[in-house]
Amino acid sequence: MRDTRNAPCCWIRGWIALVVAVGLAHASCALAQMYKCTDTNGRTAFSDIPCTTPPGAAGSAGIGKDGVKQEMLRQPTPSPGNTSPEAISAMCAKSEGSKPSDEVINSLPGAQREAVVAVLRGLVASAGVARDRAQQANLQRVTLRVDASRTAIICMPRQRAQPSGGRIDTYTAFRVEPNGRMVTLQPSAEPLVTNDANEPVTMASRCSSLVTSCVRSQPKTLASLDPCFEKTPVCPGGRLDPAANCCPQACKDAYRRERAAGTDPQAAFMKVLFGDEAGAASCVPGMPKRG
Repeated sequence: MRDTRNAPCCWIRGWIALVVAVGLAHASCALAQMYKCTDTNGRTAFSDIPCTTPPGAAGSAGIGKDGVKQEMLRQPTPSPGNTSPEAISAMCAKSEGSKPSDEVINSLPGAQREAVVAVLRGLVASAGVARDRAQQANLQRVTLRVDASRTAIICMPRQRAQPSGGRIDTYTAFRVEPNGRMVTLQPSAEPLVTNDANEPVTMASRCSSLVTSCVRSQPKTLASLDPCFEKTPVCPGGRLDPAANCCPQACKDAYRRERAAGTDPQAAFMKVLFGDEAGAASCVPGMPKRG
């Protein structure tokens, strides 16, 4: 692996400790038909139900009476055996010699680039903490390639013990889509998805970040959770674009109810998005309860 210590996107610098993923959730086994809806102002929403204004033309795309354009997006069919050691190894074999480089990393879209850098830094940090020579050696064999669909594939070699004795190479693979959505594949384990607005923890975290960023951007005398929560963009119905940054309408409604009941703004904010230790559920379906 070439020396990237002075490069702007260096992923090995300082053995920076970053977690590879936060709030991993199980990937859905079934993929519904997806629709891309674009209104007359150019605003785009992705959903698993048809656009609210039906398209006027038959086929995969059309313009509705109110100017809403609908496109049906073809979904890939998941491979049922894609987490077997052999399947992951076969996928990673295609990456042989594709070392991570600043040229490749800097060529990626922003969300994808951030996710890829986080994965690489996490692998570096894990090897550094473990102080294991074999793991350090595996780090030098990490590969990164971009396939025909512009998905970045990162492969980390692992050694797997054999019943008959000895060890063979297998891999942990990370597939990072252009929108930043990441699927982690480990041998004989269910795929794990992160950085996808359709996953509960990611949704709650992004809504939280929108509100808190708004509060931080205002003068201290004007900073308030109330107007910031109110003006966050509302998530459209149905399945979202994985890169979506928005708050569910149910969360905004729940926050208003808590405030009307006299709950302190910060307490209402935390309770609504993440639940509380008394067992109150988050406004985001699927979030684990804290209590």
